[in-house]
Amino acid sequence: MRIVLIGSFGSSGDQHYRMHQPAAALAALPGVEVFEVHPDARYRDAAALAADLLVLTMTLDLEAFRLIRQRRLLGRPTVVEVNDYLPDVQAWNPAAGSWRDPRGQKLFHGLIHNTDACQFSSDGLAERLQQQARSAVVFPNHLDAIPGFDGLKHRADGRPLRIGWGGSIGHLEDLRHIAPALLQWLPQQSDVQLEIMADPSLAAVFEGRAEEHVLIRKPGSLDHYRSWLNSLHIGLAPLLPTDYNRCRSDVKFLEYAAAGAVAVLQNETPYQGLAATGLANLFDSPETLSQQLESLVRNPEHRLEQARRAHAYVSTNRDIQTAVVERQTFYEGLLQQSDSVPGPLPAPLEQQRERTLTQLRGWERIGERHWRLNLSSSNADQGFAKGPKALQGGHWPAAKDHLQAAIHNAPDHAPAHTFLGICAEKQGQREQASRAFLTAHQLDPLALRPRRGLERPHQQAFAEARLLERQGNSAAAERHYRAILDQLPSHNGALLQLATLLQRQGDSEQAAFCLERLLHAHPDHVHGHTNHSILLSRQGQWPEAQAACQRALAIDPSFLPAQRQQHHLARHS
Repeated sequence: MRIVLIGSFGSSGDQHYRMHQPAAALAALPGVEVFEVHPDARYRDAAALAADLLVLTMTLDLEAFRLIRQRRLLGRPTVVEVNDYLPDVQAWNPAAGSWRDPRGQKLFHGLIHNTDACQFSSDGLAERLQQQARSAVVFPNHLDAIPGFDGLKHRADGRPLRIGWGGSIGHLEDLRHIAPALLQWLPQQSDVQLEIMADPSLAAVFEGRAEEHVLIRKPGSLDHYRSWLNSLHIGLAPLLPTDYNRCRSDVKFLEYAAAGAVAVLQNETPYQGLAATGLANLFDSPETLSQQLESLVRNPEHRLEQARRAHAYVSTNRDIQTAVVERQTFYEGLLQQSDSVPGPLPAPLEQQRERTLTQLRGWERIGERHWRLNLSSSNADQGFAKGPKALQGGHWPAAKDHLQAAIHNAPDHAPAHTFLGICAEKQGQREQASRAFLTAHQLDPLALRPRRGLERPHQQAFAEARLLERQGNSAAAERHYRAILDQLPSHNGALLQLATLLQRQGDSEQAAFCLERLLHAHPDHVHGHTNHSILLSRQGQWPEAQAACQRALAIDPSFLPAQRQQHHLARHS
């Protein structure tokens, strides 16, 4: 079974727990190949078609529906990962503008309804949404690399007792709800330190705090976060009673328990199942939170025993290795129950599929290397890492110096050329940006696709070519198209228009050559397959023309020119 997951891996706790971590566990099973593909990867679509099973994260990308449709036509199932009730995301969350918009909500529900299955992170989320799904399953969060239990930190050693909470800005009002009670309780404690690991913007919640009692820590990498968790004695998880929060998972409990800290959790849906276990402490209000903290601070032996039992539970029951077979079984069932009978891919797609798989096996396989811009420990990569950091901070000259130094040490380092292009673009140096992007593409056709810039320097040339063509100056238009292709050999617009131009001039051989180049570089180019079918039919190659037309319709059954060509072919059959 070959699984492709499309998402931004390792960039956040959710992505790590929900996507990357299960992917790594699945990849260790016999007969399973798993590839992580970044949404901006050039080969994203090809990888999606190459997969036996595709797993998407919840996305605002309308192109996801096209991929789902193409895969269904080929009898290949697609799963969507849903880990939050996004239509009810809090208004202060940066994602609220998109997901609370009616169009965002339509997209959210559309993905659930149109994919072959939905995997949810919690029972609360599944209860709310599973009726919309063709098939639904709950995969509770699990952890990898659970450290051994360190009970020594709970014994009196003269250091302050550390109570902590860490999270994103999405928890702003959750934290604000308990802040007054904490600020009232903390000054009464001589040996307690509250630590908040979050964006500095959340520090305003504790405005007027006593510095000796509240420490605001900046977030960092996942490893940094885990190290900080391991230093805590008590972990907090406040949750206001909203639909969004009721659909959350119990990941905070897992993190605290794995770190050997006692969990003090809001008595809301994600944690209510823990009420009878004695593995965590549930509070109903800020006042009862203070009471529970007071009890835990004054009773270290009880705190130690509860931390020990919670750690044992998580280690035994919530390690990712205990759940991965269930996930594999569900996926295999989807493959067996697919709506349509899998058939062979159209020849160009099959060829692209095989090329993609060869490249994925070398670059993307779990356990070998993550997606293309993740860094190895080589000297070149270490030098390169300073460039994007400076670029992110807006330090263009410094970024350029670091990237040029990395290229000097490793001239074939494609990501360095990509980021050098971004740096040049930021400085308005379009020609330099174009050369850098082109070099990156030549070194590595699968390098991360710049969001902008690669084709921008050629947009004006392409527009001019189209204008010349409409004006009847075919010779000048052809020169423009060929000039673009000299710089960007796989420019889809230039290849398509040059083929059309040559076809009108009666040069069928060269037109066919351009279309073959186009379809080699862009195997799902529906317009290219349609034009190829038209060219073949004009040459009297009716079976070949029919096959090309069917490839176009397999990619997009609603594409009107392909439908017209199909009717034309039917009249001559």
